Amino acid sequence: MKKLFLLFLLILKNHPSEAQMNLVPNPSFEDTIACPANISGQYGDEIYKLTNWFPAGESPDYFNSCAPVNQSTGQASVPYNGLGFQYSHSGEGYIGLITALNSPLFANYREYIGVQLVHSLNIGITYYYHMNVSCAFGGWQNIGVFSNKLGIKLSNVQYNSQFNPLYPVNQCTAYSDSIITDTTNWTEMSFQFVADSSYTYLYLGNFFDAQHTDTLLLFGQGAYYYIDDICLSDDSTCTTTSNLNNNLAYSNKTEIFPNPISTLIYIKSKKKNKFYVYNNLGQVVYENYVEIGVNENDLSTLSKGFYFIKFEDDLSQVFKIIKI
Repeated sequence: MKKLFLLFLLILKNHPSEAQMNLVPNPSFEDTIACPANISGQYGDEIYKLTNWFPAGESPDYFNSCAPVNQSTGQASVPYNGLGFQYSHSGEGYIGLITALNSPLFANYREYIGVQLVHSLNIGITYYYHMNVSCAFGGWQNIGVFSNKLGIKLSNVQYNSQFNPLYPVNQCTAYSDSIITDTTNWTEMSFQFVADSSYTYLYLGNFFDAQHTDTLLLFGQGAYYYIDDICLSDDSTCTTTSNLNNNLAYSNKTEIFPNPISTLIYIKSKKKNKFYVYNNLGQVVYENYVEIGVNENDLSTLSKGFYFIKFEDDLSQVFKIIKI
């Protein structure tokens, strides 16, 4: 009996409890069938190169560093791709989707991606959700809009882009009202909710129409967000992996302060660089060089409003939003 009891303890030790389980399979988009050849065509065809995940509305995309790099087309590589420049939060891959379009004819166009959970939710139990998001910016697709309402929808229905697509119906499980504008770093988004059904499917995207979505328009076609490292669990400690400190985007991080600014802006850089300030028409209204250390710049000649700064060297382009 004593040996059986010790064996039972050993099994518990080596098999984490269900409460610690991430219910999302392939949560960081590393388990692949093949490398993405390009951004998705109709019905999100490239998503099928990921295990477990499927396109649930329109044409979401899959990015991986194994994809070919072609600066003149809408490639799906990491960090360079057709929507901008971003390293993975962890590993080699992430997904991306449109949350708003700057077009009267397609104002309610949304892209959704879905996955079947490891097991269904338990009614009445509190669940915790985490994911890391980053704004795409520029790229071949000319992305220059930011939106709120990025969130999740739990369902017992398996939607599919081609045969049973999701549409924005102004209702979902949880969402963020904040407009995330950070194009350099990953922002962790967290939700908490009590399950009111034994849901089996999880969907990601903006589930609200244009009337219920706020946008920050600088230029270009629409708002697009990269997503990586997802966790859904009834354990609040189930969080996503930490940022990779050896990535260029983080090791060469450039800091801007204060933001919003009045007249002076300070830029702290770990390398020499050049930067440009653009208005919402995409016009350069200020440019200067950055030396290593803290640099002071006077922007008192600019009118009040939102601007974006592009830092550029021979390896990457990094964008930040500022308000005057």
